[in-house]
Amino acid sequence: MLKKVVNLITILTILATTTCTSEDTWNWEDDINIDNIQEDQWILPENPTVRGHRDSIREIRYSTDGKVLAVARGYGITLYNIETRKEIFVLSGHTNWVQSISLSPAGETLASASWDKTIRLWDTNTGTLKYTLTQPKDWTWSVSFSPTGETLASGSWGTIYLWNTGTGKLKETFTNPDKWGEIKSISFSPDGQTLASSSEDKYIDIWDANTGELEKTLPPTNQFGEINYISFSPDGNMLVSASEKTIQLWDINTGKLKKILTGHKNWVEDIAFTPDGHTFASASRYGDVRLWDTSTGTLKHTLTAYRENQHGRFRDPKWTVAFSPDGNTLAAGSDFGTIYFWRHRKKF
Repeated sequence: MLKKVVNLITILTILATTTCTSEDTWNWEDDINIDNIQEDQWILPENPTVRGHRDSIREIRYSTDGKVLAVARGYGITLYNIETRKEIFVLSGHTNWVQSISLSPAGETLASASWDKTIRLWDTNTGTLKYTLTQPKDWTWSVSFSPTGETLASGSWGTIYLWNTGTGKLKETFTNPDKWGEIKSISFSPDGQTLASSSEDKYIDIWDANTGELEKTLPPTNQFGEINYISFSPDGNMLVSASEKTIQLWDINTGKLKKILTGHKNWVEDIAFTPDGHTFASASRYGDVRLWDTSTGTLKHTLTAYRENQHGRFRDPKWTVAFSPDGNTLAAGSDFGTIYFWRHRKKF
């Protein structure tokens, strides 16, 4: 048994510098056991060209074609070729931590939001800066492209800014006079008609994306917990939010809370849906990634990856998750600069 463990560690060490193979797969339909899970660890290299670099991965996002992975760390963003795991471009220029990134629907533009109070729009084909957008208020926590890619929404202290991505000009602002605190997350509905925002004040606001009218406000489900992340389901009928250690499922049409999901032992930082919308993943600071059934809210699987060093074996806190566009791969970025991949065996 000890020999098998040593061999597995050796394999994972080799995989840290090589591409994924069909052996590194997991059948989503099988019951969880050690034989069904193979985790591929990609330990990202140090990158001194990005000022303020640190190991912690804040967000990862796949390109539309699934060939590129955008990784936000420190003051910059690096675009990697998924197949070769080689660096394509380093997008540098921010002077404070990058908190959020978003790729346009066509994948030709990446938006990055930073605590330096700017949003930057980058050409992903050339790695060049297209526009620098400056918010008049405080840090920028979140950005989200509209489904058409013509508008970018950004969130700051109590205010949402809508930008024209073609010109880099500010179009309009949405403000709730009763709102306070940083807007931690924003999300467009799949049809682009609705915009949801969440903030430190524990409430979620639902806006008409065309008029800026505040349609409804969803009440707190946790009196102590700010809303870290929100996301619409692919069919647009549900909004999923993460508040501290819990996840909430909302009926977006009625504004009613459908279910509260528990089980995470530390704050949930990110949520990602499979392309078909049947499953969503949640990543937490405890180090686990959980897969949930969207329609019922039942827990399907819990994935936990560990790191090992001279001090022993320990959980690697997960800050971000992303599904590949084909739904075959789930990636999770960690606080220690590692990206973990789980693959779907039946699709290979």
